[in-house]
Amino acid sequence: MLSLILCLATFALWARSYWQYDVLTYDYVHPPGPWTRWFLTSNSGVLTFARGDYTVPGDSSRGLYFHSSSAYRPITGTLGFAWDNHNSDPTVNFMRYSLDFPHWSLATLLAIAPIFWFFGPRLRRATRHRLGLCPSCGYDLRATPDRCPECGRLATEAQSAEI
Repeated sequence: MLSLILCLATFALWARSYWQYDVLTYDYVHPPGPWTRWFLTSNSGVLTFARGDYTVPGDSSRGLYFHSSSAYRPITGTLGFAWDNHNSDPTVNFMRYSLDFPHWSLATLLAIAPIFWFFGPRLRRATRHRLGLCPSCGYDLRATPDRCPECGRLATEAQSAEI
């Protein structure tokens, strides 16, 4: 169930990413001064996980915060996947590591469990029926077609349950 909710939330975030640039940021200050910023951004169909390490003291606020602005078109790699590691400003000594991947990849991954949850029992029941097995427990009913000797289910119960 959680996977289905996360999958639907990913689809909603994916659609939103084409008109809004969303950033969730967490800043952590390492006493006495250097700090780390963790990013999760959603923009133009791409999710980015990033970490920035600052080795000079900064006036960063600690904690978690969110902001949103108009979407822009990011530069991404093949099919939206990319990895980046760069030093953007030598005077601040800032290192940024980022991983970009498209929303569709996360949505696909999160859809696997709901698909198996929905189709699994139906496929199992159809396979058992086709092979002459009890739909309840899977016992071979060829020798006793009227009642399952394993679970006691009647053949009429099995047929009415399939409808």
